[in-house]
Amino acid sequence: MLMIFLAAVNVALIAANIVAVRRMSGERRRHQEEIRALNSDISALCSGATGLGNHLNEIEQQLRRLYERQDQIELRDPTEREYHNAVRLIKDGAGMKKLMDVCGLTRGEAELLMRLHGMGHQDGPRGAPHLRRVSAG
Repeated sequence: MLMIFLAAVNVALIAANIVAVRRMSGERRRHQEEIRALNSDISALCSGATGLGNHLNEIEQQLRRLYERQDQIELRDPTEREYHNAVRLIKDGAGMKKLMDVCGLTRGEAELLMRLHGMGHQDGPRGAPHLRRVSAG
């Protein structure tokens, strides 16, 4: 009788182990699927980051080329730079004498720039016309 009882207990334990192994096997498969999905997500993120890095490198190269072109353009015509400086001075309220001294302009160039970009000039020659704003009314 004891042998039958022990045999029954052994069969029950073996059945419990079989059930536990099957459950663990199912969990193992589910975990493997989750790991595959996570690996796929990580691969997609890495691929996207690589593409973004390449895109940023291209933008940086374009920006460098633009800076180089801008420097070349500025070096090409130094008088143009002086005219831009003169326009800035006029907008800051500089007179014709200051334009001639600072920018190395002739009187005619200074007068022309004053007329184009200023409201007239105070230290011009006598009898020189001043620009006046006429209100429409």
